[in-house]
Amino acid sequence: MPDPAPDFRADLEAAKRASVAQLLFRCARQWNELAIQRIRVMTGQELLRPSHMALFPHIDLEGTRQVELARRLGISKQAVGIMIADLEAMGVVERVADPRDRRAKLICFSEAGRAGLM
Repeated sequence: MPDPAPDFRADLEAAKRASVAQLLFRCARQWNELAIQRIRVMTGQELLRPSHMALFPHIDLEGTRQVELARRLGISKQAVGIMIADLEAMGVVERVADPRDRRAKLICFSEAGRAGLM
């Protein structure tokens, strides 16, 4: 009697390749890679890493406070602060005064950061 395991594995792999979730994961990964390449070209920075990209979907177009970014990502304010400092040094984001509270800063995409994402 033949071993059913190879057929099961082949069927499982075929189902995984056809899975919408897998296709979305692949699309997201490809988008991240393309965005990293574009931003590297726009800013001249080679230091941009995929971990920096985790922050991008959480930055609102009008800007987002650091504490809110930390909450959205589920990580500490300090960890977000390091990521923001890196991205700011690369010219991808900038800190601007919050018009609702001059003591607070909003994290916004710089012109080069926006251009790299488009």
